[in-house]
Amino acid sequence: MADSTTNPPVHKIASEFRLLGWASFWFQVVLAVVAAGMLLLGATSIGSGAGVGGSLLFAAAGLVGLGVGAYWAFRFARMGRKLGVVDKTVRPSRAETLALLRKGILTNLIGLVLIILGAEAFSGSLFFKATRMGLGFGGGLLNANSSDLIQLVDIFVVLANTHIIAAHFFGLASSLWLVNRVAR
Repeated sequence: MADSTTNPPVHKIASEFRLLGWASFWFQVVLAVVAAGMLLLGATSIGSGAGVGGSLLFAAAGLVGLGVGAYWAFRFARMGRKLGVVDKTVRPSRAETLALLRKGILTNLIGLVLIILGAEAFSGSLFFKATRMGLGFGGGLLNANSSDLIQLVDIFVVLANTHIIAAHFFGLASSLWLVNRVAR
């Protein structure tokens, strides 16, 4: 009878692990695929302006981090299945569960740092392109090379960075929510 009083909270946490794990996994995978396409387009189309190479390198590293974050989200969903087991000897301990969540948090934090560095570097290169264009309808636009102008592919790279940041944030928020639930 004592087991029935402890089972509902564990069962609820297990279902939250499955739900948030799968939601986080798919959110990160979909945004990673879209961002990868945009970054690939950007890497093949963008010239070698100030900060572009480093920004694409950091963006690619943030994208790899997003892949690792999606893996941890998948592991959260699998952990939810294990937590739902009735047999307490098979069920993962609180310490094991929290250790898994900490790895997911660390992965998303590292990914966020990398992608923010990439976004900052690329934003800087766009700022320098904009300053070379001049203000308004002046001679800056008439005398500019096409590589000096802000192009659609530049916006794709900014959008790819934003997608990766959003996906890392969602993974981080999901992990923190689950830590809160397990720590109670």
